[in-house]
Amino acid sequence: MTIKQIVEKFVENPERMRMGTKKLASRYRTNEASIIEARAVARGLKPYPTVKSECGNIISVVEKIDILYSKPVFPTTKIITTQKQKRVGMHIVLGCSHVPFQNKKMQQGIINLIEDLGNKIKGFHLIGDILDMNSLSAHEPNKVPLPGITLGYEYAEGNKYLNSFENVLPRNIDKTYIYGNHEDRYRRHISDINNSKYADALMSPRQALNLDARGYLVKDNWKEDYVFLGEHLQLIHGEFCTKYPARTHVDRMKASVMFAHTHRIDINYDGEKAGFNIGWGGDAEAPAFNYVSRLTKMNWINGFAIVHVDENGNYFTQVIPVFNDEFWYNGKRY
Repeated sequence: MTIKQIVEKFVENPERMRMGTKKLASRYRTNEASIIEARAVARGLKPYPTVKSECGNIISVVEKIDILYSKPVFPTTKIITTQKQKRVGMHIVLGCSHVPFQNKKMQQGIINLIEDLGNKIKGFHLIGDILDMNSLSAHEPNKVPLPGITLGYEYAEGNKYLNSFENVLPRNIDKTYIYGNHEDRYRRHISDINNSKYADALMSPRQALNLDARGYLVKDNWKEDYVFLGEHLQLIHGEFCTKYPARTHVDRMKASVMFAHTHRIDINYDGEKAGFNIGWGGDAEAPAFNYVSRLTKMNWINGFAIVHVDENGNYFTQVIPVFNDEFWYNGKRY
């Protein structure tokens, strides 16, 4: 369904908006972000007044929606596929790049690595906070977060970032984009009653980055969503920021897991279960991170991971730290 059609349903019977977002997304065969947008639009139209067209004729609210808000949305059947990316071979996993504040030297190093690996790569997985969404930051309410950093600029830089990898990645590989808490700034922003009135004009990260058209499996509920690599390793954004987050995630989840949320690197094995905290891809010197202390940033480590999945669905992981903007892989310095 289009967002317009969903809004029509809400206008017809406002009680429908009281249902849970997931349930509505399933009922209308769309994604949760579109339900949030449609709900915000419908609520902003209350008490559903009539308006005039450019010709002066009285038109209904639904007709007004048709004029202003008839963009299509991606159907659930297209975006919710299997949660298991089982393709045998090598998978690259990145997280917390915080574009446009990414470590560009690290980015170029990974691009060079991808060029060297070529068709060995079978998957490319982005596990949250790929965008910083600084323009929607709540760290300093009612202030411009950083001069010149608009949402449009961040989206444009995000597209450049994805393009830089897709220009060298093999075609028809598995690709995943899991939202992080920074992409979730969009949902939190339009959920505010003061902002919902322009939700129809504000593109989500999913829409702005053309993730579906690019062929990504998109997971936009950062606290709940996950994707399997093979049969046993869960990719998530991450949630716990304890002293030993890899151990905490394994203890709480009772499963093998890979995440990036803490910007640190640590690994924990508990029998056959393991946790991999793979570091981040941002530039700690960027002004966007001045909200944390120097001591906190001293614990942040640039890094990413390479995961090999075998024919039995087992995984074999290498976490690659990046020091002084350089890393080594297979005897070569990047």
